[in-house]
Amino acid sequence: MLSISHRFVRMVAVAFLAFFLGSSAYVMGASSGTIKGRIFDKDSKDVLPGATVLVKGTSLGAATDVNGNYVIHNVPTGNQTLAVSYIGYNPITIDVAVSETEDTHQDIYLEPRAITGKTVVVTAQAQGQMQAINQQLSSNTIVNVVSEAKIQELPDFNAAEAIGRLPGISTLRSSGEATQVVIRGIAPQYNLVSIDNITLASTQKYNRAVDLTMISPYMLESIDVYKAITPDMEANAIGGIVNMQLREAPSGLHSDLMWQSGYTQKTSKYNNYKAVGAVSDRFFDDNFGVYLLLNAEKYDRSADNMSAGYRVTSTNFTPGVSSPVQVTGMGLNRHFETRGRYGANFIIDYKLPNGTIQSINMVSRLNSKYTDYQTNYDYIGLGMNWNVQNGNANTDMAVNALQGKYDFGFMSMDLSAANSYSRNNNPFVPNFTFSEPAGPGSGIRGPIPLNTPPEDLYQLAQFDTTKGDLSQLGYNSYDFKENDQVYSGNFKIPLTFGSSVSGWLKVGGKYKYNYRINNENAPYAQLRYQGNDLVPHLRQQFPQLPYDQNQQGFFMYGFTNYDNSLVTNFLSDKFGDMLWVPGTGLLDEMTTYVRNNYSNAINWHDGDYEDKINDYTNYERYYAGYGMAELDMWQALSIVGGARYEADKMQFTAYHVKQLQHSADVIAVPVTAYPKNFYWLPMVQAKFNVTESIDMRYAFTKTLARPDFTELSPYLNMDLNSDYPSMGNPGLRPATSLNHDLMITLHSGELGLLSVGAFYKTISDFSYGIQYPLYPYSTAPGYDTLAQVPGAAQGTPVTTFYNNPYKAFIKGVEADFETRLWYLPDPFSGIVLSVNYTHLQSNTFYPLPLIKNRRVGKILQQIIVDSSRAGRLIDQPDDILNAAIGYDYKGFSGRLSFLFQGAMVNGIGTVPEQDSYTNNYFRMDASVRQKLPLEGLQIYLDVNNINSRADISTQQTTGGFTSEQYYGLTADVGIRYTL
Repeated sequence: MLSISHRFVRMVAVAFLAFFLGSSAYVMGASSGTIKGRIFDKDSKDVLPGATVLVKGTSLGAATDVNGNYVIHNVPTGNQTLAVSYIGYNPITIDVAVSETEDTHQDIYLEPRAITGKTVVVTAQAQGQMQAINQQLSSNTIVNVVSEAKIQELPDFNAAEAIGRLPGISTLRSSGEATQVVIRGIAPQYNLVSIDNITLASTQKYNRAVDLTMISPYMLESIDVYKAITPDMEANAIGGIVNMQLREAPSGLHSDLMWQSGYTQKTSKYNNYKAVGAVSDRFFDDNFGVYLLLNAEKYDRSADNMSAGYRVTSTNFTPGVSSPVQVTGMGLNRHFETRGRYGANFIIDYKLPNGTIQSINMVSRLNSKYTDYQTNYDYIGLGMNWNVQNGNANTDMAVNALQGKYDFGFMSMDLSAANSYSRNNNPFVPNFTFSEPAGPGSGIRGPIPLNTPPEDLYQLAQFDTTKGDLSQLGYNSYDFKENDQVYSGNFKIPLTFGSSVSGWLKVGGKYKYNYRINNENAPYAQLRYQGNDLVPHLRQQFPQLPYDQNQQGFFMYGFTNYDNSLVTNFLSDKFGDMLWVPGTGLLDEMTTYVRNNYSNAINWHDGDYEDKINDYTNYERYYAGYGMAELDMWQALSIVGGARYEADKMQFTAYHVKQLQHSADVIAVPVTAYPKNFYWLPMVQAKFNVTESIDMRYAFTKTLARPDFTELSPYLNMDLNSDYPSMGNPGLRPATSLNHDLMITLHSGELGLLSVGAFYKTISDFSYGIQYPLYPYSTAPGYDTLAQVPGAAQGTPVTTFYNNPYKAFIKGVEADFETRLWYLPDPFSGIVLSVNYTHLQSNTFYPLPLIKNRRVGKILQQIIVDSSRAGRLIDQPDDILNAAIGYDYKGFSGRLSFLFQGAMVNGIGTVPEQDSYTNNYFRMDASVRQKLPLEGLQIYLDVNNINSRADISTQQTTGGFTSEQYYGLTADVGIRYTL
């Protein structure tokens, strides 16, 4: 199966599509009608998404959408019988009369499965589990679902946390919470994230990843993670697609109010809060719906963070036996951060006789106020320094869309016009460095033994505030914006071929105009050396500061912060304490004073180099078109096939910047490049119902991963402080992946769902950073020859990016088991179980070109010798395990969740001893809910990270840490009223 050739699959897809096109004339002449309606829970009147509706004796059928709607076209006129099934409910059959002249409306109400003599109540956890199971089973592709009811039960901070509980999903973390998702070991920038099928603008300055921290789970109706895509989906998704659907107004007046407050163990403070309010109603005979949600929350995300750097001092060793690794430095960072999340959804929709018009509006903001105090040990330079910075960053996201759907009977149409916006802004981040120079009685004592972990070395430091000075002050600012305008259209034609075969033909396209702009500035002043023209002005403005006549700078002890709690008990004193921290108020005043009064001073570096080096503007136009068809035979076999065409064109402007002897002596030249590419992408999927409770699925897809923006940028950076100029490469090609997926699913009312799957990906043209020397035949972005590159000489080492000539391979197995024990006697009937496990394995070769000398006659030349080393893909864990045990009894609901994420590679070196890994991560969470006597009112308790797990990375050779981040436990108690 895995040896199916790309060419063969493309031929099958095209032939399959041609078959449907050639058969449409026959189909259109058939006498038929349409059946439509909704499916509900008989008792609660809640809609049932993912229910299956089949027309007995034919191949016709449909599955309900997230709002419980179903539509079946081309049903033969006359009396027909509908067979309706939904895991966890009693299947039923209903007779209907189908007319050719008007649609047949048939709403259906299902009852939960029950044991004779016993009433079974569908509890909250059971409802969430069943919704997810049925939505997955009814899909024509391989997908995992977090349903609306399950989202409400999870104790998760944001959407990324909720997605991270699905099979094959791991997460990247920041400030103690998940921020981005890794799908099947594929890094976040190679996956697609959308809301209501609208691709979200990236929140990252340099790559295509989307930060999901700002998306509150309470905004969402469901989350779908597509592991195998179909031709009507955007293909820039090697790992998969995350699609989040927003809520819309159900029938009747509804409201949902929630308030919670919380505790953070790290700071021992009880000052977190979250407030959510939602209201919805429908008017004009339920045709016009309005839904409004507002949310606001504040969380303490403070942490103690440690980081360490290493170097291999010699390559003359036996890997795995001996390895002279040396610690180069260690940093202790006491991080204080308060995060605020604010968001709103406003959705209106109007039901037409055979369609809907919907306006979707979502805005969200993540505000981060932070201060970092850092103590740095330089074990190579035998010195120490202290850094402090503080900022107030905002990350914004907005989606506005107008979508229309209409069913003409012979064809359905889906049109959309949308705008997606993101902004990452931090206008003023003051930062300062204090240094204690190397010398007798200061800094670090003595050479560092090889293979020694950093936690054994901190005691080598000597510390004296009378020997340290304020060596540098400055600030950073950045403002990144992205705006997408997206227009799409999809047209679907239902087809039938006799009573045993039916299907549909679908064609469509998408146009997207993307605009990205990044502005950064990082001015600074070096204060500690003779001839500094800023120091006299600062001495005059701040006469209270003690002055170091020898270093001609300001003694660090004049800035001391006397709050002892900032210094002590850092990571339980595993690495010593912080030694010293400064106050920030006076430092901020100094930076503002210089910024406002002495921006033209010689020693205030605020030229084109500080202002232009990371700036860029990018215009991108994306075009896509597709054709696909589905063939359903005997209600047992379904085949989906087709092809997608994608083209991408950019106008990318950045700067070539060369720094000379002074920051004012800078060459900054704007350069524009025009990257472009286009691809045909064939796809075929099949689903076979072996029995009523067993199905098998297989998919072959071809997907893309476009290079990150930093990689494609035509920038060139020649920095006086670096021996290696760096530049982008607009000529990079997108990576392409050939994906094979196989899944077997067993499902029934008693079993629930058990699925086992395997996948295999072959990825070509992954882009990687590389370093090589410039030669006369080399070029740089925007230049035709080496001679045109300012300051570049033959043999100059350059850091850039290129397409890896070696293929990458990743394979894995996934297993998912979801069940509830409703059929057991009380009290065991309230138990709900969930467990999924994923094992991954990847391999690629990382190119590591070697520079060697060769003699041609009397001339010694340098040549590049291709070399490489094998390794895993970045961000890929070997194992992922999620498990939960829940219990419902009357108005009580409790859940204990477990999450395990295996070690990930987060950096590849020239030798294995330089690789960096995260450690295995294991966390326990709990949630408890209790309904109160007043209808719709409940109280709840959520506890995250019960075991106070830290995020830890390790240097494999020494066993020492490369980083450790400790956040501790958080607990929230709240009250919720739902009407």
